Amino acid sequence: MSRRSRPHGTCSTRRTPSSSRWRSPRPRSRAARTFSWSGGSEVSDSCRASRGRIRRLAGIAAIAVCAFTSFASAQIATAATLKAAFLYNFAKFSEWPADVLAAGQRLEMCVVGDAAVADALGQTIKGRAMEGHELTVTVLKVGESPSACHLLYVSASEMKRSAAVLLGARGASMFTVSDADGFAESGGVAQLIVENDRMRFAINIASAQRLRLNISSKLLSLAKIVKDQNNVPH
Repeated sequence: MSRRSRPHGTCSTRRTPSSSRWRSPRPRSRAARTFSWSGGSEVSDSCRASRGRIRRLAGIAAIAVCAFTSFASAQIATAATLKAAFLYNFAKFSEWPADVLAAGQRLEMCVVGDAAVADALGQTIKGRAMEGHELTVTVLKVGESPSACHLLYVSASEMKRSAAVLLGARGASMFTVSDADGFAESGGVAQLIVENDRMRFAINIASAQRLRLNISSKLLSLAKIVKDQNNVPH
């Protein structure tokens, strides 16, 4: 599956109802902690301004910084918006086997435990397709089956209560992501990491290979590569 460069989207912080697909949110302001891209300053007010920074950083912003539309100069990216940008680009720079994601089939992105991320991801994908695949965002209740999901994000806050969800994802060709400590080393495909107010990501290549996921070298070149810890189920 070939990938186009520099996707665009928008962000929002409206809560998304459980077990529902994303719908256009109503504007709502919300204070949030400021995060910046690994190796550089905060997300700028336009993708054009970001391009020069991308060349200097050669870091995660090269893939993710233009995943959302221009911000006014007074606005900043929230953690939820940044996480949504990472999730979008994980899907953009990955391939699923044809028996899992057939031509023209919807690409289902699922979120557990973080309505703000689901809402921001819904804004990011609004009106867009990915190589002929319609994109959808679904908020799963804790314990609900993820069998229809191609990409699954589980918030660290819900990790303990989401054991059944992750068990349902085990062995399936599903791109699993979390911000929980040690998630990638424990068999997850990707982990979002915040270090010194900068967000980056780790990828477990062995896990992706077991699940028949093909991750672009562009994405891998920017990731922290981690390996399985002992007792990871294969």
